[in-house]
Amino acid sequence: MKAINLFLVALFILVSVNVFADEGEKEKIKSVIEMEGKAYMTKDFEAYANCWSNEPYVCSTMLGAFGMSVTKSWDSIADRVKKLFQNDDFPGFEGEDSDLDINVIGDMAIVYKTRNVKTTFLGEKMEYTIKATQILTKIAGEWKIVSYTGINESSYEANDFIAEWHINMAGYKLLSIEKVDKAIEVFKLNTELNPQSSNTWDSLAEAYMEKGDNELAIKYYQKSLELNENNTNAKAMIEKMQKGE
Repeated sequence: MKAINLFLVALFILVSVNVFADEGEKEKIKSVIEMEGKAYMTKDFEAYANCWSNEPYVCSTMLGAFGMSVTKSWDSIADRVKKLFQNDDFPGFEGEDSDLDINVIGDMAIVYKTRNVKTTFLGEKMEYTIKATQILTKIAGEWKIVSYTGINESSYEANDFIAEWHINMAGYKLLSIEKVDKAIEVFKLNTELNPQSSNTWDSLAEAYMEKGDNELAIKYYQKSLELNENNTNAKAMIEKMQKGE
């Protein structure tokens, strides 16, 4: 009986130590996740990079109804994020992570979270929700992110804003395969359905600029600016065409 009691005490101590150790690791992981989120939202590349492993096997994936992007290797992720942060039209984000669920398995951790985001695109305010999964590994005693997968749940909602964006994306897909005239027809339809949207006129202007019709491109960029005076892209494109660049 005494031996059994000693065994139970030892087992209790072992389990307790593991539980407390687990909680300590979860706090470290939580700190990395929070730092990465804050760094991305505030365009702090150095802090963002410090949260990631710099190995070639790391991967960042974004999924949504508008499409999918996969960036493999830290060098590729770093290049993409640097360009994004240096783009004046990228204002950064506001928001917070919630529903954080951290699971530790040895030197690996899987984190599930919800990210509620507020941002501005072409001067217009946007809000959306991302469900994300991040995988971290412990490298030289520090937790580092090796994988990020985010799903833009808001992009699957049924509303006027999402419908407008789907039409716009269809136009851009046609532009990407050099079917400019068909893209123009799609963008025209979007301006008819959403005449008060600065973005629809901006896209139509871009298609005409791609076609080489600067007169109509300037006209529609100006229309976009009438609806949203903060559209810096429209201002820059008008200036570029007026200079003959």
